[in-house]
Amino acid sequence: MKTIDEIRLTNLLALIDRAGSVQAVADATNRSHAQISQIKNSARYGDTGKNRAMGDTMARALEKAFQLERGWMDNVHSGGAALDAGDGQVLIRRLDLEAAAGHGRFVEALSQVDSVRIGKDIAARIQRHAGVAITSLALITVAGDSMEPTLRDGDIVVVDHSAREIDRDGVYVFTLGNSTFVKRLQKLPQALKVMSDNKIYDPWEIASQDPDDLLVHGRVVWVWGGREV
Repeated sequence: MKTIDEIRLTNLLALIDRAGSVQAVADATNRSHAQISQIKNSARYGDTGKNRAMGDTMARALEKAFQLERGWMDNVHSGGAALDAGDGQVLIRRLDLEAAAGHGRFVEALSQVDSVRIGKDIAARIQRHAGVAITSLALITVAGDSMEPTLRDGDIVVVDHSAREIDRDGVYVFTLGNSTFVKRLQKLPQALKVMSDNKIYDPWEIASQDPDDLLVHGRVVWVWGGREV
């Protein structure tokens, strides 16, 4: 018979698999990558010592982050979608971040405020386009007009929250210094070119020597209403 530590560790591995990465789970629970990795590795190598075992606080945080019923982490599961909301729907997290699509806006927090129920068929379509797990997706509201007509003021966008580095050109949500933006980014040999789709805004660059000031929140993959980005 499995111990509670073994059950929780098995369930954590399942959530990491659904989320797509350790970082996605860390982001969802507001924990560090190292903390989640330490617990994950104890599951992989059979080390369930007290220094690595998952406590009640972490178990409840995981349940809250992934919209699971209380106690889900403490029970054996044969399968099933962790984000299944029933009635043919799934849940996608909505984050407390109004990305400034203009000159920038100070961000005090990036945390989950609630979840939105969407049909499984729509979720599957978005997931196929994004190429990541549903648990790696989040909803963010855009503020400003600099990305029109691609993104309009007040648009709700779907962000691949696991994309924490600029590994391809695209539209990203990122914080630079004390301001947060949603902009089109292009990789240059020694910099990142920041562009607005609204041509009244001039492009600018993020120098390669400023990586510590850049925090990438994710890549925009979908605009609510069915528009791909």
